[in-house]
Amino acid sequence: MLHEFSVRNFYSFADEATVSFCVGEHAPDNTLFADTPSGQRVSKVLTVIGPNASGKTNLLKGLAFLRWFMLSSFRMLDPKDKIPVDEFMFTGEASDGLAFRLTFELESGVYRYVLEIKENRVILERLERMTGRHFGYLFKRERDTDVKATVIREQNLGFDVDVVQKLVRDNCSLLSVLRQVENKALEPVFSFLASFRSNVDRMGRRTHYIPDVERVFDAAAYYHQHPDYKDMAERLLAGKLDLGLSGIEIEKRRVPTADSKEVDVAYVPYGVHRVSNKTYKLPLLSESSGTQNSFVLLHLLLPVLQTGGVAVIDEFEVNLHPQMITPILDLFLDPETNPHNAQLFFSTHSIEVLRKLDKTQVLLVEKDDLCRSHACRLDEIKGVRRDVDLYAKYMSGAFGAVPKI
Repeated sequence: MLHEFSVRNFYSFADEATVSFCVGEHAPDNTLFADTPSGQRVSKVLTVIGPNASGKTNLLKGLAFLRWFMLSSFRMLDPKDKIPVDEFMFTGEASDGLAFRLTFELESGVYRYVLEIKENRVILERLERMTGRHFGYLFKRERDTDVKATVIREQNLGFDVDVVQKLVRDNCSLLSVLRQVENKALEPVFSFLASFRSNVDRMGRRTHYIPDVERVFDAAAYYHQHPDYKDMAERLLAGKLDLGLSGIEIEKRRVPTADSKEVDVAYVPYGVHRVSNKTYKLPLLSESSGTQNSFVLLHLLLPVLQTGGVAVIDEFEVNLHPQMITPILDLFLDPETNPHNAQLFFSTHSIEVLRKLDKTQVLLVEKDDLCRSHACRLDEIKGVRRDVDLYAKYMSGAFGAVPKI
């Protein structure tokens, strides 16, 4: 499970911003939280709230970028490629580079990953595991500025440092190299990171630049390949979410490509409606935006719920009625639908979620006059009681992080 992560000098976050799922011993004993094998109590759900352009998406992008860089940078970047990340730009001072940290827990223990990037080059990278009360490194990689070389050391991972030294590049993570060479000792780490599902990448929320048609067809293809998830989505769309559907059907079609020279395969989803003992099929693209978005959203959430992991969702409520938010959140809070304590990290403008969550599960983000974003968990604000109406207090402006109108 995810404990916390932090970013520094990342997009609008000039100063370090930490996002923590860990809560104290006084957190309520209910299904909002889960206890890990190490004894740490963590939230299953954490939401980010704040005005437009405050930095909410950037915070989610921090986790999405870090996960991508840890897993895939060696495979997806060419040697001369720029690392696809931007620093805080509204400053005339010399940059100290970007810094990231990620702490997570697996059955094999608590891990911490540390990364620093400067001038398109990894200057520090460490993977550590907790032993007793302290972290000890599994590997560490540091840039020796005197000799302009990278020094790598490892403990108990069993890889040949000389071989890995020749493979690793300035613009990729050592962890992604070890994944490429199939280091068995780190398989649990790779599996955890691979379990993340998100609608966010370096460019932001994917729906901003991927057409709705493509999103729906991609989700339909995923459901076709994973019929169990298709059945779960169908039951939710036709039942708990009550979208007026009786079911979902997905048809495999052979369609010509854009140049009409070849034939491609498309998976076309239909909404099934039963009216007066008759069955009708309507192309899903003709259904409401809310139905389409729920169809797409569930193909991201259901795999995480079934196997464990983390879902990172920007603007969770897009095209959804506010009353639909609670049933979807309940999927993560109900032990029956979330048997492996999967976690949801999401941003939203649907402030009604404050009536569902604890103060330790709300992260407020706002931007100052110097265009610097700042994040603060609600329980860090002095005087916020657990039994207070968080929705009313936020709407009154008592917590800040509201639009200046």
